[in-house]
Amino acid sequence: MADAIDFVGDEHHLVVDLAAVERIAEPCLSIVAAALAERPLWTETVVVSLDPQVRMQLVLADIDRRSPVVLTVRQAIDFVEARTRAATSALGV
Repeated sequence: MADAIDFVGDEHHLVVDLAAVERIAEPCLSIVAAALAERPLWTETVVVSLDPQVRMQLVLADIDRRSPVVLTVRQAIDFVEARTRAATSALGV
């Protein structure tokens, strides 16, 4: 999982789609949390999760502090686009 997250370059935004996941083992959750924490702050990272149990695991692991957790990939894309527009606007570009 960490390799998949690391595969996306630091210059790109990242959507982690866990919509089909029903439970994350603790070791995997720790690896995901660490990999997401290492992402640069200038890129957006959003996690998609439908399952309430998985969403709770993500929150308890503080993943939501760095990466918003949303219900759909569309919401993730909308979030990234909105943040990108806001950043671009703030820079006057």
